Amino acid sequence: MKYVQKYFLIQFCSVAIFLTFIHSVKVYGQNYLDLAGATYCYQQPFNDIDKPNYNTINQTTAFLNVPLKIKKDYLMLSPFMQLYDVRFGDYKTSYRSAQFSVSWLHQWKNERWNTAFVAIGQSNALKTNWFEQNTFQAGGAIVNTFTKNDDFKIKFGVYGNAEFFGPYFLPLLGVDWNISERLGLYGLLPSYLFLEYKIVPDKFHGKISFDTELSSYRNQPMNYFRVNDNHVKLVFDLYLTKNVVFSAEAGHSVLRKFVSGVRKNGKASESDLNYRDAFLVRAGLYFRVSTESKN
Repeated sequence: MKYVQKYFLIQFCSVAIFLTFIHSVKVYGQNYLDLAGATYCYQQPFNDIDKPNYNTINQTTAFLNVPLKIKKDYLMLSPFMQLYDVRFGDYKTSYRSAQFSVSWLHQWKNERWNTAFVAIGQSNALKTNWFEQNTFQAGGAIVNTFTKNDDFKIKFGVYGNAEFFGPYFLPLLGVDWNISERLGLYGLLPSYLFLEYKIVPDKFHGKISFDTELSSYRNQPMNYFRVNDNHVKLVFDLYLTKNVVFSAEAGHSVLRKFVSGVRKNGKASESDLNYRDAFLVRAGLYFRVSTESKN
């Protein structure tokens, strides 16, 4: 029973790995940078909507992005933390993830090209196991950007991480496209993609967003949970001031997959754990600055 309970904790958790990676690399692509932010998220299957204390998760996250300009390059320091309070029936527990990434954005002599090098370190585990030696993971990414013009950029690269189920690598392909003054398409697939429309420029923006989640969490010395998840969301950003933004999201998971596994002698043995998709609502507060050059 304890094994099943821990599974329900993990399956409700949002991404630990990609969030650090996205906060480090995503900010180099759009026309703004979130220097700091905090979010609260609630998830529950529709079939359990009449059971407020059953099959739910309350998730809190916080992050910082500290950019340092070095000549034409940028160095980004990005701490990130997530705390989950999960209730499954009468069982309640917590899960924690602490991450720190260092990103270097290098501008090449050909100004159409730049490259982001990202190094990631993190501890992913249940609250009782947090920061034990076998809970740490190391990973990173390289993302190249080709600028065709001020309104269109193409990105490609690779992401890798020392998952608890073994080394994991993922090719990346993305675009930053200012379709018009109000409409933009931004993404780095398969990590995230969103279409943004400035309903009231610099005041109120709407987005249709898609993001994927992949993560593994330490449970016991050789046991882990692997999460593969996909979210489709509708997002609204309200600019309370020039730099302070309140964000509200609502969406649903799609084609969720969870597996439990054991890795011994370099070999992983996994079994699928079936669980229905869930809706989610999220609220966030961000300190945001523009990265657009002013003439």
